[in-house]
Amino acid sequence: YAQRSKFGTASNVTTVLPTLTFMGNCIVELYTLDYASAYQHAFVYIRQLALHLRTALMKKTPESVSAVYCWQYVHCLKLWVAVLSAAVGGKGSTASVAHDDDDGEENERNDAKLGGGAGKDDEANLLKSLVYPLTEIILGTVRLIPIARYVPLRLHCVRLLQQLAASTESFIPTTNILLGILDMKEIGMK
Repeated sequence: YAQRSKFGTASNVTTVLPTLTFMGNCIVELYTLDYASAYQHAFVYIRQLALHLRTALMKKTPESVSAVYCWQYVHCLKLWVAVLSAAVGGKGSTASVAHDDDDGEENERNDAKLGGGAGKDDEANLLKSLVYPLTEIILGTVRLIPIARYVPLRLHCVRLLQQLAASTESFIPTTNILLGILDMKEIGMK
């Protein structure tokens, strides 16, 4: 996904974006099947995003900043937001529909087959622990270079933060980012 997302620019959006969307949806489906493995993969790749951001914050060289301010990085953020939103928000978890019958043993077997039960919730809580680091990475991306040239990237990041906030039912402040965009002198002059 990360290799393919490098080519997801605005100039070839009609050819690459549908493929990226399909691949992203498949990855979200796969990671919601096994939360324990998803946590291990998500931890490694979210950490890799954090390392790229830290390098850009420390060095501020054009190469390190371009590693963060590129479509590949934005698409990877979008993917992990979708994975965590599906896992934490419950959209990705498979649950059985409870019927009004007295056969509790059969319902327990169905829950075990479908991945329901307390173990699934504990594993989903593991993924929920990755929401805060991902939020900090997105906020760091917004604050890296606050100039008018990167306003569209900042708006993408606000959308990702609001998606995370909605799925986790938590508060993530995005108002100051949006008001900061409106306060830019380049925006006010037009």
